[in-house]
Amino acid sequence: MNQFLLLTFFLATLAMGRGRQTPDTWDLGYQDPMAFAQLPGGDLLVGCSDGLIWAIDPATGYRRVSYSRRPETACLGRHSAPVVYLATAPSGRWVAASDDSGQVALWSTGTVGKVGHKGYIVRPKAWFRPTPECWGSPAPELAWTSSGDHLVTWKVGELPVQLWSTEGLPVWTGPKVSNLAISPTGDLLAGISEGQLWLRDPGGEAYQIPLPTRIPGVATCVDFSTDGKYIAVGTDRREVVVIDVATQDICWNRHFGNMLGLIGAQFISNIHWSPNGEWLGFMVGRGMFWPAVVEASDGDVVCGNLFLGGQGDGSLKDFSWTRDNRMLCTWGRVFVLDVETEKQTQLSPDWDERHLLLADGKNWVGYASHKLSAVNLKTGKVQWVQ
Repeated sequence: MNQFLLLTFFLATLAMGRGRQTPDTWDLGYQDPMAFAQLPGGDLLVGCSDGLIWAIDPATGYRRVSYSRRPETACLGRHSAPVVYLATAPSGRWVAASDDSGQVALWSTGTVGKVGHKGYIVRPKAWFRPTPECWGSPAPELAWTSSGDHLVTWKVGELPVQLWSTEGLPVWTGPKVSNLAISPTGDLLAGISEGQLWLRDPGGEAYQIPLPTRIPGVATCVDFSTDGKYIAVGTDRREVVVIDVATQDICWNRHFGNMLGLIGAQFISNIHWSPNGEWLGFMVGRGMFWPAVVEASDGDVVCGNLFLGGQGDGSLKDFSWTRDNRMLCTWGRVFVLDVETEKQTQLSPDWDERHLLLADGKNWVGYASHKLSAVNLKTGKVQWVQ
């Protein structure tokens, strides 16, 4: 009898131990991840094609499930259509999500890891639709202003720029844009509309800023410096213009036609300030990948003669900066480019444009080879795959 009780106790203890480990190792699979965001210093959020938004441990890739084994506890929200964009507020209190039907939802991050009434998923704080309610409405792109007071929605060439309160109420409507930048300070917006640069100040006034360029052309892309004091603008004639935000004076403008020996496409497709504030990186053309980096102070070339790809599908490509001032590039593969040594570190041989740099500055998360993966930025080694 005593042996039977000991065996029963041993089996029960073993089962309890397995139960505690299950949440950390239980792989439920992801239904085609489509959008990524990260809470400040916390969970990775993934929006999927089935409309669910999951909270994920960025170190392991596993969902935040409870010991009750209820996967709903890791679910931040549910949309009736595929989730296309996610954006977290600077405070970490709110997450905005837009889906394929054109709707936007504001979710409270306080619901992450909790179960709603009777096990149902907690409803969002607000639903709203920047688009007309009709079939084929585009999913708005999303971003928050630096204060976190307003959500910004837009869609290149389709939807105008709009600001919304945290209650989901419209605050301001601007023009349609081909490119948009949000200042890291002061809640300023800068956009390119029909080839013209415009700036919206915190008071809600929007006005155009003329660009006296050396070669007649139109603006194609814009970005704020890391301190918000300057704007960098690229043009369709391969020229870069840097403007003082406070005075709107031209700091410098320079044509880079001689540096990049391209035939055909001339325009600068995108431009981004490096995290250290010392460099401006940009790319030239459609259907090709020619990155360039210049000194932000005067336009002197750091890297500009490295041709990394041509043809492709003809779409515009983009890049972002890593925390250590290298370029994270997507062209036929995902790789990191050291602009000073021109060394390339491959992160994935099978790319997807949906990706995110984690807040730790060490890892990249993306959808590669039909798997949700995390890769170390320095070594290129896979940290986890789900």
